[in-house]
Amino acid sequence: MEMEIYVELFLLDNIALNCIILFLCKRLLSDEKHILWLLCSAVVGALYALFMPLLSILESLPCKALLACAMVLIAFRCKGVKRFFKSLLCFMGSTFLAIGSAMGIYYLSGAQFFTENGLFYTNEIAIRGSIYALAAIMVFSKSIMKLLQKRHINGHILAVLEIVTQQGSTQVSALIDSGNTLIEKHSGLPVAVVQRSSITSILPDALKSIYEGNTTEKQTGILLIPYSSLGKRQGVLMGFIPQQVKIIRESQSYDCSCAIGICEEPLSNEGSYSAILHPLMLKEAQL
Repeated sequence: MEMEIYVELFLLDNIALNCIILFLCKRLLSDEKHILWLLCSAVVGALYALFMPLLSILESLPCKALLACAMVLIAFRCKGVKRFFKSLLCFMGSTFLAIGSAMGIYYLSGAQFFTENGLFYTNEIAIRGSIYALAAIMVFSKSIMKLLQKRHINGHILAVLEIVTQQGSTQVSALIDSGNTLIEKHSGLPVAVVQRSSITSILPDALKSIYEGNTTEKQTGILLIPYSSLGKRQGVLMGFIPQQVKIIRESQSYDCSCAIGICEEPLSNEGSYSAILHPLMLKEAQL
């Protein structure tokens, strides 16, 4: 198969494909290193591919192995041997997945492109555009999520969450956000993430005791809720199940059931809301 190859397009094709592979690794590893490191790693891989036809030694397996190690170290700045090998295996697996996907596209669509010795090039506008678009979405996904969230806030998709415990009741502003998918495993209840400073006065005694540093006695009624999200590492939220929860919106009040996950940091930089509701809560409340 003969194909005219343009250096600038060749570089862009390989940078885009490398970005997709590296971002997939980033998601699988729950890594939150700055996206700039992934871009640098993608450029290194693309430059290596550019010079490969000129230097035959670059086609050797040891050199390719060194390239993979270098790209992983640049992208994820691994601390520790275990983390490095985990990242390297994830990178290799994602690369094989990308190669398999490319071959599938070729056989299904008959599109003209080639992948050989780590090189990738296509003159199909539709395929190139799809790859660039997918790479851009992955690279800028965090910014896109923030923009969508901002549009939600500007669109006034907010509600009031009323929480009742033995210590009293309080109301907090809440964002209606489908991005919250936390479920409390033991009860099966959806989790509303609430900023601790907004519900300090109604916290159960067991939680107050912990936050005050009195942890010598056995505490009951405390939930431990694992979580992971964009911009944050995996962790655990402490929480509890309130006596009653209501969602108030447009002068209407709806009862619903949920667990409360307590977040230490502000949920909104602008202070627009201090709780994030789970979609199942909204369904139960018929919003």
